[in-house]
Amino acid sequence: MRSGQSLVGKSLCMLIYQQHHSSSCECPLCSKSFGAASAVAQHVESGACHNVSRHQVTAAVKSLEIIPSITISRRLEWPVDGQFTIIRSFATQGAFNGFGYVCSICTKSFRTLGSLEMHLNSPAHDHGQFECPKCKKEVKLVSGLIQHIESESCGIAKFKEVRDIAGILMNSFSRRLMIGPRVDRRR
Repeated sequence: MRSGQSLVGKSLCMLIYQQHHSSSCECPLCSKSFGAASAVAQHVESGACHNVSRHQVTAAVKSLEIIPSITISRRLEWPVDGQFTIIRSFATQGAFNGFGYVCSICTKSFRTLGSLEMHLNSPAHDHGQFECPKCKKEVKLVSGLIQHIESESCGIAKFKEVRDIAGILMNSFSRRLMIGPRVDRRR
């Protein structure tokens, strides 16, 4: 048993109980409540919770041995030293073409330099990391996979089942985040 899985215990039982007796989902890292499991995943992936990056969430979920598999590749692994190097892109005035700020990757134009920078640091140019085990739809983020399943579009699960399973998954990957990379938890 992985060390991350051995820590689930009592908090996992509490999370399952809370999700069966409540219409909201709670972030396992900060206890903030959300209306759907995908919203919790988006909250964590956005960096709003303990400065955890979407790359760390992807690596943590990929490190779990989920059956059936939901991962497309093992390109993003835990670094040997536990430290992630996240490359942040910065846009410059040189991106301005007289009408807007243009992305050098996809040529999409933005009204402000800040908007271009947000685009460059978003998952817009990331490759698919996850896929639905039923219909094989590819998504870039775990929150996208949870949203796809919550939508019931391919019939893999009902919304309530998604909330229950996602709660178990989020608790497991949050434990992995806490013992995997050293994340600065100060606010």
